[in-house]
Amino acid sequence: MVIIMDCAAAGFTSVMLDFSECELSEIIKKSRQIMAKLKGMDIAIEAEIGLIGSMQSETVKTDIEDARFLCGEVGCDMLAPSVGNVHGLSTKSARLDFDLLRALHSELGLPIVLHGSSGTVEKDLELAVDLGVTKVNFETEYRRIFQKTLMETLVLPPKIMKPREVLGVLRKEVSDRTEEKCRILRCCNKADLFRHNAQ
Repeated sequence: MVIIMDCAAAGFTSVMLDFSECELSEIIKKSRQIMAKLKGMDIAIEAEIGLIGSMQSETVKTDIEDARFLCGEVGCDMLAPSVGNVHGLSTKSARLDFDLLRALHSELGLPIVLHGSSGTVEKDLELAVDLGVTKVNFETEYRRIFQKTLMETLVLPPKIMKPREVLGVLRKEVSDRTEEKCRILRCCNKADLFRHNAQ
């Protein structure tokens, strides 16, 4: 709660409420408490339902009825469901449940957020855009790029060991991968749309 309110005070335009490990009634209760504090602040609310697992924990796909009830009770702006996406995968092996994704978007009409996308098959990500996915979260993949590039750069001859040059190499790798992601998700050259909607 404190972090969310600090973000709101700092000017963030959206926050994510992740109480997915709680029972539905508790998710609704906690979400309402936060939303009451954010009322009138023009901040988009992202709610998560279902359990997006990892290599160490189980996955519980989102139940459509639970999602409908949560969205109706809380009034969130975006939904982050569990549809086959998995946190922390180092290989692109997770396959999305397109029937569930399609049904959630059709039933709720909300923008869908995909968490745990680093390990999702890229073709699935391309198709997901047509099924209401408007925000995609990558973390593990970028962490691995950062680590790999840093280790490779630090063994180069000392003449390029200036911190700004090392960081420049890292920045280029991350930038190149981000451009690739933008092409896959068909979101290139859309900054003007964001600026227009933000005004």
